[in-house]
Amino acid sequence: MTEAALFEVVASIQRFAQPALDAAREDRPFDHHWPPDGPWRSKGDADHG
Repeated sequence: MTEAALFEVVASIQRFAQPALDAAREDRPFDHHWPPDGPWRSKGDADHG
């Protein structure tokens, strides 16, 4: 794996995990879902399936 590819993997994991980790750190609810095409969406969003 190249260094650039590794950075992209890490960035993708960060985009996925950071909002949930921030909510946990701030002791606030995290009421979102990640659809197959991403990114996080509120469970109340009308456009989720």
